Amino acid sequence: MEAVTPRRGRPRKEEQRKTPVTKENRLDRVAGTVSRFSELPNDARVGSGVVDSVFGVSNSTRQRWVKAGFIPQPTVIGRLCFWRVGDLRQALAGGVQ
Repeated sequence: MEAVTPRRGRPRKEEQRKTPVTKENRLDRVAGTVSRFSELPNDARVGSGVVDSVFGVSNSTRQRWVKAGFIPQPTVIGRLCFWRVGDLRQALAGGVQ
């Protein structure tokens, strides 16, 4: 039997990701973050799914509310948007910056 030598270089795509990202996995992560939202520090950053769940709105409503100033502007890194938990708490309390 021939010995298998380890592959050098970057791992193959199927080797890179241990658990596949599915809609259910993403929803589980969002639900976990929402359930401990009150425990997160003010400097923590959350994504759009968490913001939608915390405010109980859809994606398009969230975008309109950001434009109208009801929800603070996100920090955009590449194509991803993140909100500071402290800013979201302030918006939930009724005082948007």
